[in-house]
Amino acid sequence: MKRLDRWSSLVWAALAVGIVIESLRLNLGQWGQPGPGLHPFLAGLVMGILSLVVFIQSFLNDGAGEKKGWWQGVRWGKVLFMISALIVYTFLMDVLGFVIATFLLVAALLKIIEPQGWAISLGGGAVMAIALYVVFAVWLQVYLPQGLLSF
Repeated sequence: MKRLDRWSSLVWAALAVGIVIESLRLNLGQWGQPGPGLHPFLAGLVMGILSLVVFIQSFLNDGAGEKKGWWQGVRWGKVLFMISALIVYTFLMDVLGFVIATFLLVAALLKIIEPQGWAISLGGGAVMAIALYVVFAVWLQVYLPQGLLSF
């Protein structure tokens, strides 16, 4: 597995370098006005950093746990719930609105994926929904579906 990790991380690093170079050919924009190349540039940087981390870890790994496949130990029920919740979220966003749909999604994820008490689940959902609304709708002035909260 170490050898496979090394080679695959180098392939991903090369792809990341290509993404960064090509995104530089697009306009990265200025501080207050991001250009079309900014997001691919940042994604390429993150991908390159992560691939280098995997490359370095392939040398540091002592071989423990290599007999186990990467898919073993995955809680597939929770993975399927997460995917289903995100699909339902996309459909409910127009009906219920961004704030209510986000509240329900985060509360459900906190309650089911990593079980928390009701107070933490509902409080976390409320804090996250309000914080995201403030960041996107108020600060960045992005249109968000109003749904039931439209006035």
